Amino acid sequence: MCQKHKFLILTLLLFIYQVSMGQEKLLTGIVFNSESNQPIPYAEISLKGKNIGTISNENGKFLLSYSSTKNDTIIVHHVAYKTQYFSSAELDGGRIEINLSPKNVVLGAIEVNEKSAVTCLQEALNASQQNLEIPSNLKTYYREFVKENNNYTRFSDGLLLYDIKGTIEKPKIQVLVEQSRANEIITNNEINWDLNSPLDVGKGVASFLFARLENIVNSAEKYNFRICTIKGTSNVEISEIRFEPKAGVTEVLYKGMVQFEKKSKLILSFECVLEQSPTKQITEVNLVLLKAKLLQHKIIVKYRIVDSLYQPFYTKKMLEVKVWNKRKINDTFLFSSDLQVLDVLKTNNSIKKNNFYKKKALYPLGKNYHSEFWKNKNILQLTSEEENIIQKIN
Repeated sequence: MCQKHKFLILTLLLFIYQVSMGQEKLLTGIVFNSESNQPIPYAEISLKGKNIGTISNENGKFLLSYSSTKNDTIIVHHVAYKTQYFSSAELDGGRIEINLSPKNVVLGAIEVNEKSAVTCLQEALNASQQNLEIPSNLKTYYREFVKENNNYTRFSDGLLLYDIKGTIEKPKIQVLVEQSRANEIITNNEINWDLNSPLDVGKGVASFLFARLENIVNSAEKYNFRICTIKGTSNVEISEIRFEPKAGVTEVLYKGMVQFEKKSKLILSFECVLEQSPTKQITEVNLVLLKAKLLQHKIIVKYRIVDSLYQPFYTKKMLEVKVWNKRKINDTFLFSSDLQVLDVLKTNNSIKKNNFYKKKALYPLGKNYHSEFWKNKNILQLTSEEENIIQKIN
């Protein structure tokens, strides 16, 4: 074979390879409510039939990077809105605005201690527990902010691999820190708090395992329930159960909601927040020379179904604590974290136990990265405020 023919064949093979691999595309935009024109947080933007996707931030903004080999279908989904489908060619390049229409909501009556409400919730819990695969490895992006007396003082994020073994009821969770960065703002406070986050990065994926929802089901006699059905243009109907503590219950409990597919019973979203009641007081905790009190606690958990596989997707936690004594200390700390599951992998038994991270926060690691992992296009985008905060944190 002559040199010219070899060159032509090599060129042809290179062209075929490039076509088969596809072109790298970047889609950036914002998701709006078509009726109120307000941004929609936590909408899922993904490629149909592929485990590629991202989620919109609190301002509705998102950034999706993917390799397109053909005219792919992009899905924009939120359980409370009508799902939209776009071809990748339709959304090719530039910044776009996507408007989602709210689904029709058919409200049900408040059901107090009704068997139907608790039964529906228990069935959804059982179905979700049975379909969530354990053991598994979750490849995730994690980030955390700390506010001290209303001022941001700390930030950390990282690519973390969670190894989940055991069972839903008795999980064994360990975390491997692949890359991370951590910074803090030096304050003029007389006390430099050496904080280990109470959010505990080692248990970052624990929210996906339904323990808090199980507690609510087991304490159903303390709650009132409201059931509704969310109907869209698709064949998938969503059931929503809202719960709140009864008026006569003296202990401080959580209120929130659960959304699940009516047919499959799989839970898609779960939110709960510690109730704020003027008639109920949260117990103070006596520490050494200090007292502490929980001011607020909120959890958001989301799941997704990819090629019939039920997977954890996103969780957000917020925890506010007040610490004081009779002298000079009177400080309030707000901890908030976001954890996004980037991929679900089969359990890797070759991970050495010595490599698992034992501390509760990423701050002791400082700058521990070899690439700018936070620029991964499918990671939950920072808000403008958060970007400004990171620039100020040295």
